[in-house]
Amino acid sequence: MDKTQKILNYWYNLEFFSPFWPEKTKDTVYINNMNNRMPWIVKADPKYTYDVYLGKIKSQDLIMDMLDSIGEKDDAIEKDNSLSCICAFKLASDGTYIEESFSVSTFVWAVAKIIAEKNLRTDLSTVEIDKLNSEMNDILTSVGNKLEYKDLEKFYTIVMEKILLNLNNSVFCAVINKKFTKKENEKRKEKSKQSVQEDEEDDIDTNTDMLSSFYVSDIDMIRRKVQKGDKIVKYIEALNKPTIDRTEIDIDVSQMKKWLSPEKYPLGKWPSIYNPSLMQQIAINIGISDNEYPGGIFSINGPPGTGKTTLLKEIIASNIVERALLLSEYQEPDDAFLQCQFDSPENDYLKYYYRYLSR
Repeated sequence: MDKTQKILNYWYNLEFFSPFWPEKTKDTVYINNMNNRMPWIVKADPKYTYDVYLGKIKSQDLIMDMLDSIGEKDDAIEKDNSLSCICAFKLASDGTYIEESFSVSTFVWAVAKIIAEKNLRTDLSTVEIDKLNSEMNDILTSVGNKLEYKDLEKFYTIVMEKILLNLNNSVFCAVINKKFTKKENEKRKEKSKQSVQEDEEDDIDTNTDMLSSFYVSDIDMIRRKVQKGDKIVKYIEALNKPTIDRTEIDIDVSQMKKWLSPEKYPLGKWPSIYNPSLMQQIAINIGISDNEYPGGIFSINGPPGTGKTTLLKEIIASNIVERALLLSEYQEPDDAFLQCQFDSPENDYLKYYYRYLSR
């Protein structure tokens, strides 16, 4: 299990080290001195919101400062010319802050933490990032009016102080990208279909393009909960313990016959004018018969357009029919399930799951 933990820790830490620099568009505005006018001050247009990115740091400078802090030198490291901003948030069309939109760059935060603690093995915790984001959100919310140059410069300084980063090569600047509001995008797609009620809704997306990792919380949960014998351990250590006895099912006629026999087919089918291909049908039949397939299935891989979604829809259709058959045995559908609580709920809306009570 020690090797499993090392791999999981590597995957977890890797999620923090992705520099981000905003994409340049025809509407991008760069602010680096007080003479630059903010676009929301020039003209407030309710069709738009603004993604604001503060600070500009060279990844190479951060890396070299990190190595200096831990007393290491590595001339073999390839020079990294990428840039990263410090943080990002959204403003409404009038230049006021949109609550819960602030996020610090995980890359800058992680490297700054290593520099401050002078330890490459420092603990990188999403809880600390969430706390910082919450603190900065409160500060930005307290302003209450449209932000000006001095406000952006002040927030940049506060963030740098909070992450304990003091770089001579860091430069204050603000990159501002104008975006259609989420509501406006829907109007553009369905002009004639928008109802009066939808027009009145305040439906503004709080995400900037600098998104946090989609996987870090899941990897963290797994590395804390994983036990010897869990199926996922086989996936994690796949490269260290390669499967010796592989079945190349596309050339093994006996295996193909086995999985294409009538009793292996699903009872339900996704409504479509197209049928699955030969190998898709074999994969579907294996997918719904995991108790009979000793290897287990971890993932569906393939380039775009090769039928991954089509295959999964067929499995889902089969599961729906199988579930209906099981539920038909009960007087009330709720009698078939027991409410259980997740050990590590994603949020307040996803606290519970329902376990089937087999008869």
